[in-house]
Formats: sequence, C-alpha cells, structure tokens
Amino acid sequence: SDAAVLTPPLSAAASPWIHRSDATADAQYLTLPTDWLEAINVKIKTGTYRPLFQVSIETGDVFRNAQDNISGAPSYFSVVDGTLELIPTPSTSSTLELVYYSKIPALSSSNTTNWLSTSHPDIYLYGCLKHASVFLMEDERVPMFEAAYLKALVDLEDANEKAKYSDGS
Repeated sequence: SDAAVLTPPLSAAASPWIHRSDATADAQYLTLPTDWLEAINVKIKTGTYRPLFQVSIETGDVFRNAQDNISGAPSYFSVVDGTLELIPTPSTSSTLELVYYSKIPALSSSNTTNWLSTSHPDIYLYGCLKHASVFLMEDERVPMFEAAYLKALVDLEDANEKAKYSDGS
C-alpha cells in the first residue's frame, strides 16, 4: 500500500509526529495515548532514569514464567491491544516517559488541516490524483501521478533525514 512507503521521521525537533508524554506505572497494563503509533523510547523517570526495553508478547510471558510472575521494578514492556504491558508488574508506582511516533491527525470537516497537509500538501494532492485517475479509468495518467506521489514521499523522507542531524542529536 502507499502508506507503507511513508516511514516516521526521526527528529523530535523537526517532526510534529514525535510526541513525549508522561504516564503513571502502577499496574501491569497502562493505556497508551490515543494517537500512539509506535514506541521510540520508554523510560522510568522516578528516581534514576532507566530505559525499558521492548520485547515481544511471547518473550514477556516467558520472563514472567521464569520469574514466577513476581512484581518489581519494570525492565521490559510489550505493546498489547492499545496498552503498554510492563514486565514485571510494578510493585510501586513510578512515572514513565513515553516517546513515540503518533498517528497523522485525520482530516475532517472540523479538522481541515494537519501538519502533513500544511508542510507537504503534494503528498495528498498526488495521492488523490492517482486514485482519481484509476476511478475515472484514465489509466495512462496513473503512472505520472504515482511517480509524483512517490517523489513527494521521498522528499518528505529526505527532509526528515536532514532534520535528524540538524538539531544536535
């Protein structure tokens, strides 16, 4: 699909879709922000900053079994059905810092712009023209609009790659 070509940018300073949020870790599962797309970094802020490492659901289950499902200071996390599963389950409450890629805000009658439509409108334009050409059976125009669409995606990725190193990170 066309969306598979678009990968998240890597610079929080240059990217409106990298978000930072705090959450209270006091149970096995905590609800993720509604705009969550993918984890970049999760760490415990309470006391000494300590990163948590993402593991598969299965690896988390194996760890829990090996440790007799004891509670303690989390070292790992898995993303499960809109929640962050902490492994092991926290024995005390702590604050987590979540840094994550967020979804692109949907356009609607009440939300007529988003950062992508403002900064890279050609992505929407050529994507729509490509699909309109298919719908209107103007097959000879599809490759032209598809090439322009893919170029717009590459331009976005290039801008994000440059921004990755421009903020001192």
